[in-house]
Amino acid sequence: MVDMSLSDHSVSLWVAGEDWAPQEFNIIDITKSTISYNMNGGSGTIANQTKTYGQNLTLSTTKPTRTGYTFVGWNTSSSAATAQYQPGGTYTANEGATLYAIWKANTYTVSYNMNGGSGTIANQTKTYGQNLTLSTTKPTRTGYTFVGWNTSSSAATAQYQPGGTYTANEDATLYAIWKANTYNVSYNMNGGSGSIDNQTKTYNVNLTLSTTKPTRTGYTFVGWNTSSTATTAQYQPGGTYSANANATLYAVWKANTVDVTSVSLNATTVTLVKGKTVTLTATVSPSNATNKTITWSSSNPTIAKVSSTGVVTAVAPGVTNITISSANGKTAGCRVTVNDSLANTSTCSSSITLGNTINITGNATGGTAPYTYEYYFKQASQSDWSTKLEDITQTATTVKPGTKTTYNIMVIVKDSTGKTAVKTYDVTVK
Repeated sequence: MVDMSLSDHSVSLWVAGEDWAPQEFNIIDITKSTISYNMNGGSGTIANQTKTYGQNLTLSTTKPTRTGYTFVGWNTSSSAATAQYQPGGTYTANEGATLYAIWKANTYTVSYNMNGGSGTIANQTKTYGQNLTLSTTKPTRTGYTFVGWNTSSSAATAQYQPGGTYTANEDATLYAIWKANTYNVSYNMNGGSGSIDNQTKTYNVNLTLSTTKPTRTGYTFVGWNTSSTATTAQYQPGGTYSANANATLYAVWKANTVDVTSVSLNATTVTLVKGKTVTLTATVSPSNATNKTITWSSSNPTIAKVSSTGVVTAVAPGVTNITISSANGKTAGCRVTVNDSLANTSTCSSSITLGNTINITGNATGGTAPYTYEYYFKQASQSDWSTKLEDITQTATTVKPGTKTTYNIMVIVKDSTGKTAVKTYDVTVK
């Protein structure tokens, strides 16, 4: 015989036998199930819920949180990537369950800004907690060197390098950092004296050249040129250098001009026999004159001609003047007398005092006698032998000058065959 009493969730039975002894048993309510929540790495607390058999359960609307992750929903698998249930959703299964929070790691966009340069680099995605290897592509920019990347567009230094590691868990725009190229400008004195420090030219920024000028004895500084052999200047001290290139600037020099002050010949009178030659030597003063070019000429090349080197050739009897001229007009001369084989040995006073007479004695050797003599007289400053003193066979004559100056005397001797010999003299009247 069994006697039974019932209380909540348990029952007591008395079973007939030798003794009446109560036995207690738990009663399980199979109509209810427990739903629990597991944050699965996240934070938060959600109380368990009870699911009644055959009745839908509305899940808690509370959402857990996790740094760096977005809550996706709930799943009965802790390793699932997608959600079976959402907060506030419906749970219909007639069984208990542990619902695991499903998380998706946050991602961040890393973009590249060429910041004035050229090139294209695709955006990259950074996942929370995972390092991102940046693109190895480098942009380019004319006149600049790429330094690296920085999150500031105005930075002068780089935070990141191509192929480097990006660790921040946030979106970022990486700006290309550029350093303007520089160029070296040096100075070469090119034979002069002085010292000028090198200068640095920055791309597309004008450089003001040094105001220092070199010096060189006997030369004037013209300016600077990139060619060492230039005769004109491209740049001046304190001027602007705008080229985006290294350069050596060479001093350009112009020789100072030293004018010719005088010219002279090694002889002022020469007597030659027809067909003979003599070389005259020209001297230019000062010796360091810039232009020492000399031009030779004869006043009558049919009597005597002269070469560009001063060689005088007797052509026919007579008197002519050989003249040298400098480029700036300085002159000197030599009177050349040309004779046939007949020799004129006449004599003449070399100087007298005003009021006295000039004594001229005609004489000749060689040829065929008898001889005749012609005597001519003029001031040295005159060019024309217009005053004829005598045309006689006598061998002597005189002339009385009226002015203190230098006079020229010419004696022409002719023999009986027509040969002629000429001789000239300079007479100073004091």
